[in-house]
Formats: sequence, structure tokens, C-alpha cells
Amino acid sequence: MERIQRLVLIPAAIILLFAGIGRTVQSETSDLASIVESLQSRYEKTHFFQARFRQDSFLASLDETRQSIGQVFIRKPGMMRWEYESPEEQLLVSDGVSFWVYTPELKQVVVSRFGEAFRSKTPLAFLAGNGDIRSEFTFRLREPAKGDNTPNADIYRLSLTPKTTHPGLRELHLDVRKDDFLIVRSTLVDPFGNITDIRFEEIRVDQVPPMAIFTFTIPPGIEVVKPPEMPGSSG
Repeated sequence: MERIQRLVLIPAAIILLFAGIGRTVQSETSDLASIVESLQSRYEKTHFFQARFRQDSFLASLDETRQSIGQVFIRKPGMMRWEYESPEEQLLVSDGVSFWVYTPELKQVVVSRFGEAFRSKTPLAFLAGNGDIRSEFTFRLREPAKGDNTPNADIYRLSLTPKTTHPGLRELHLDVRKDDFLIVRSTLVDPFGNITDIRFEEIRVDQVPPMAIFTFTIPPGIEVVKPPEMPGSSG
């Protein structure tokens, strides 16, 4: 169940991951339109990203929260590598064409086409570098959540709602650092009430991830699983 949730929720966390990465921008404007414009501008100039992450996943059907830690590498267009280290090892890799989900404990890898694994036009558009957050979402500034002690002076707190129905996304909350527009936290709420909260640390945008880490060679003796084709899929 948790693995299925990851496949559904991680793409939405990536939708705007690049939006806040770029050169330092000294801006203290509180104007929402200007903040959104800066996000879009920084996103368009960004090509790679890496960080440590902590992911807290609330599964509504089980009424429980599970925590994972690891590191992520992203390189446009459409290349990414999520290395889950704890509580179990799992590796998600995309080269922009194929998508692999490898779980060593199960001795299994799920292989699909990138476009089938990420069917939503919105995530695909942003990963491909063609998305425009201004046209895809409505925005509002929000108050800090209960227990969030991050000073208001340090970040913008944004809530994004898709303008059209999105199968895996009801609302997305972003914490954007004011001094450089880096997104340091992404909280996704899906239509079923599942919540995926990802905090990024040790962010690097000045080192290009090597191409080799965005490919995956299936180890010997590993079961290969291909998910069933979804209606309307194209090959």
C-alpha cells in the first residue's frame, strides 16, 4: 500500500520542485502575483537539483503516518532518482523514457514507460520544462500549520489548487524561502485524504548530477513486473 502511495504522490511533489531553484533573489514583496512570477521565472532557469529529504506519509485508509528518509537527484528533462534509505530500501529511477521502481526486499522491479507512470499532463509538462504554474494553478498565501515554528520572516507559505480536476492532487502546500526562492517543503493532499509531506535539506543546485545515475540495470534474479495498461494509454 505504501509503495502505491509513493508512486501516486511523488510526482506531485516534483511538479514545482524546480520552481524555486535558481540565483538568489533579494525580494521582500508580499504581493502574491510577484511571488508566483518569481517562482515561474526561477523554475524556467533550473536544470538540476539534489537534496536530502524526509517524507512523512499519512495514509487515510489506515489512519497512520509513515516516515521515510533518503536523497533525491533531478535533472531536466524528466530524469530523477529517489533513493529511499529507511525504513526500507527502495529506488525510483527515470531516464525520461523508462521508469523503474526497485524494491530489494521483494526482489522485484516494476518497469513502465515514463509517460504511463506519470499520466497527469501537469506533472509531465513541468518535468519536461513546458509547464506554466500561473495557468495551471490558483494560489493563495496561507498561515503556518500548527506546530510549524519556522519564522514567517524567512519563508512564503503558498497553497496551490489545480484549476482543472487532477486525479492525484487536491491541493499542494509549498514553503518557499524568501532569500533565494528555494522550495524547502512540499505538502501534497490527494483526493482521498492521503497527505505526503516532504522536507528538503542540504539542497545543492550548483552541481550537475551525472547522467549515469538516471539509468537502472536490472540485477540478476529480480522479478520484473509491468503494470497493466491504463485505458487511453498510447503504446
